Amino acid sequence: MIKAIKKISKMSVSLLIDVYQRVVALSQSNVQVQVVGEFEAPVELLATDIAILNALTKVALGRSSLLPLLGHTRPTGNYKKALEKLMMIGLIEMTIPDKPNSRLQKYQITEKGRNYYGS
Repeated sequence: MIKAIKKISKMSVSLLIDVYQRVVALSQSNVQVQVVGEFEAPVELLATDIAILNALTKVALGRSSLLPLLGHTRPTGNYKKALEKLMMIGLIEMTIPDKPNSRLQKYQITEKGRNYYGS
């Protein structure tokens, strides 16, 4: 039994060394990928995302005005994720981007958001 454990240990060590050497070789290789042009991955909008876009189509709204329109009394994780996603893909923007925690902060739909929502 002890011989079997030693044999397995030696195999495991040699396998780890082999894997390590392959990883080092790959990390040192000069593989370069060049992306030509600009492209966008398709984005799936959830119900909260669509509700936020719908609410912002006419006027910029702050958090206290936006939450009741979504049926929330306080910010939920879903709400925060939706705002982050919509801002990241450029469908909405902050009215005061330099001060994201301002009490006067509002969110407005961008031209890209209007085009996306209209389609």
